[in-house]
Amino acid sequence: MASTDTKTGTAALALRLVKGGLPAIAASAFVAFVPILGSVYLSVDDYAVWALAATLSTIFIVFDFGTPTLATKLAGSGELDFRTSLTLCGLSAVPPIALGVLSIGIWPAYSNAADLNSDNGTAILLIGLISVGGMLRSIGIVYGAAALGRMHFYRRTAVLFFGGSVQLAVTLAALEAGTGLVSLGIGTIAAGFVQLVIGFAMEGGKSRNDMRLGPDAGAAVRRMILLFMKTRVFVAMLGLWITQLDRWALGLLGDAELLARYDIATRFVMIPKIVLIALAAGLVADSSRLATKDEGTALLARVQKLVLLLMVPLMVGAAAVAYLAQQTALGIAPSLAVVALIALAHGANCMTIAPVNVLAGAGRPDFELRYLVPLAGIVAIAYATGIATDNGTALIALWASAMMALSLWFTASSVRYVREVLT
Repeated sequence: MASTDTKTGTAALALRLVKGGLPAIAASAFVAFVPILGSVYLSVDDYAVWALAATLSTIFIVFDFGTPTLATKLAGSGELDFRTSLTLCGLSAVPPIALGVLSIGIWPAYSNAADLNSDNGTAILLIGLISVGGMLRSIGIVYGAAALGRMHFYRRTAVLFFGGSVQLAVTLAALEAGTGLVSLGIGTIAAGFVQLVIGFAMEGGKSRNDMRLGPDAGAAVRRMILLFMKTRVFVAMLGLWITQLDRWALGLLGDAELLARYDIATRFVMIPKIVLIALAAGLVADSSRLATKDEGTALLARVQKLVLLLMVPLMVGAAAVAYLAQQTALGIAPSLAVVALIALAHGANCMTIAPVNVLAGAGRPDFELRYLVPLAGIVAIAYATGIATDNGTALIALWASAMMALSLWFTASSVRYVREVLT
């Protein structure tokens, strides 16, 4: 009987995760494919700039103070009132603008140091457009996250799917029209506007939110917001340092071909990870309702099994496509070593997705720092070593080794962490 219950519970969990994750997977597929479009329309030198700008788009979304995760958690527990939803939207809009201004300020010096053959005015315009589009998109994502917490799967689909598809269509149309590098920014602006409008219409109005919280509940939610802000700022900084600034470090080596080869391989290999992150997002809502440590460890075990079963075949397939894409899309000799290292590193990191979401849903997002802090330190050494020796291969190898080792260590420790939080 217990076995049957476990199978039924796993099947029901998988169905919920699929319902919540499919819209994000579709939208992420559109968004992930958009930067790859540039390799078809642009020269290798221009694609290097395009790739760096695309990482900024990701940075603006990832550096979100944890507002989407918190929106899902609060909506799942019936604590997301109108005032709180506006607060989360306001917080999510700050990083894209602030980081956009910072990026524009440092771009001339960086492009000169990296010997990038691009017009600085065009690059700065591109960064500005991506910054504004990122602000609009961040707000839309908060509303999509709230829909996930309330299990409004069709509303979540509308927010994410239309935003992603609009970005792909508009970017492609702009490239065809000959706008070049700026096409990425035009597509990001269009997608952000669509997501904000649909998100507010579906989940933003007063009638769409929970009843206004009382003084005690409101104070508890404010404390939770501060915890997520403090933790997620640090987590976002470390995560971006580890998974986005790798290309900026490679860019300083002055080898546009290596940067382009690494970037396009990373984008294909990241697709399975994007899929799994999207599927696991619903864990936050499930975990917000956990009552005992046994429930927590059982949920974690079921999801880890699902992640492993999906990750291995998806990662192998993505790695094969990434290898071929270096030749077909860029016209340069493919590197099996680069693809293999990237695939192994991100494959190992996929195993941290389940525990991170379970712990965040239980109200402890800070546990993720236990592996991100040492990982960021080792990655810093990898960047410094590669730049100092002018050796991109060493940089990639050290980065990948650190990612694999620390990710697997955190995964092995996660059961103990979940039991500790739910005791």
